[in-house]
Amino acid sequence: MAKDAMFHIGPNQRQILRILKLHPNLTETEIACKVYQKTVKVGDMEYAAISKSLCGLLNKGLLERTTAEVRWRLAEKKKVET
Repeated sequence: MAKDAMFHIGPNQRQILRILKLHPNLTETEIACKVYQKTVKVGDMEYAAISKSLCGLLNKGLLERTTAEVRWRLAEKKKVET
């Protein structure tokens, strides 16, 4: 079994990885708007779902926070096929 296949990547997480490949360095709100293709604000159910997905990807080492504004980008250490 490949090292990267040892954990599950959900549909939202896979979409987030695809978005960050095309648009590196986005905020949580910007990512949520792109995933749901509508305006999403802090406190919305969609924002909470994206936040949870981002934390999961962070814990798996696939993302990293880039600034105090909580911007995200793909981590350079691990490669995941999307």
